Amino acid sequence: MLYTVVRYAGLILFALLGLKREGLENLPGSGPVIVVANHISNWDPLILGFALPRPLCYMAKAELFNIPVLKSLLPLVYAFPIKRGAVDRQAIRTALELVKAGKILGIFPEGRRALKGAPIEVKPGAALIALKAGCPILPAACIGTSGILPCGWFKPLKIKLGRPVNTQGLAEMSHAAALEELSHRIEKDINALLQK
Repeated sequence: MLYTVVRYAGLILFALLGLKREGLENLPGSGPVIVVANHISNWDPLILGFALPRPLCYMAKAELFNIPVLKSLLPLVYAFPIKRGAVDRQAIRTALELVKAGKILGIFPEGRRALKGAPIEVKPGAALIALKAGCPILPAACIGTSGILPCGWFKPLKIKLGRPVNTQGLAEMSHAAALEELSHRIEKDINALLQK
């Protein structure tokens, strides 16, 4: 319920700010998918969630769950914690459970916010989960999100979705090679969306 209220309130707000959405036809209407996007602002998870017509579950850094108000609110908007700097097996299990249940999982594969305009460099986490779950990956680009507050209120915002990247055809590769290939495809596709 809270997710629906927050999502529609956000859509109205960001529509007033000029939020544009491209490539929504690339998002499957049902079934599991992992949305991977660049990350240049704390607003990216919210704006990406507002832009998609299906609920988005996403990983959020564990430190946010130590803040009393956020600790209660984040699970209500389908966020779950991930510990950075090491392999978080619990977060991976949660991600796999969500994807296998047919949900959309959102991941910022750089693992941190990056400099605006810099090419992204992905870590293998998103590829690992996609390979384990056997589900497609949907590249996305968050554009114009870094200047929303305080000076960018009238700056056009854009979420661009690319074509799904399927994990089919990687099964015959070694795990390490498949992980590297899929991570490379993710990186290439997100960077291409950012450059268009």
